[in-house]
Amino acid sequence: MKFDESSITKAVQDAAGTIKPRVQGELSETDCESVIKKVQADKNLDAPEKAMVLITGLVQNGGSNKNASTLVSYQAFGKTLNAQEFSGTINTVKKGATARQFCRTMATEIAHFASALGEPGDLAKQMRREDPNLSEEHAIWCSNFQTTNPNCPQNVRKWLVDNFQARFDK
Repeated sequence: MKFDESSITKAVQDAAGTIKPRVQGELSETDCESVIKKVQADKNLDAPEKAMVLITGLVQNGGSNKNASTLVSYQAFGKTLNAQEFSGTINTVKKGATARQFCRTMATEIAHFASALGEPGDLAKQMRREDPNLSEEHAIWCSNFQTTNPNCPQNVRKWLVDNFQARFDK
């Protein structure tokens, strides 16, 4: 198929303001919504917000880490969600997708739920060793999936990136 210059220009102009660059390793918002609804249905919860409470608690406690298993779990509303189960749910929505990809897409929403729950990120204790004055407000952002989130406080993002590089960029 051939495209002429004017049709290309028109298509790009029509798209202006609607284009959102995708960070590699994210799921689409539609896929994330499907994951949330599936957790809601699987756990017999009456609202997607309740599913996000379970998901947020899980990932804030390390549930998005590659090696997380059934040992990493979170309980609310008399229901338990573990990391292995959450990974399986994501895979039913999108084959080969990961919890970390879900979390990168939903990073800001997870931070809002974590703030309401008072759940610091799984790296908050580690960051506090280097910055004893880390506020509770900033501690909720201390999760690996927040490294590319422009809404994450700058000091936390910098620490997360430095921490990652110290562990993996040798």
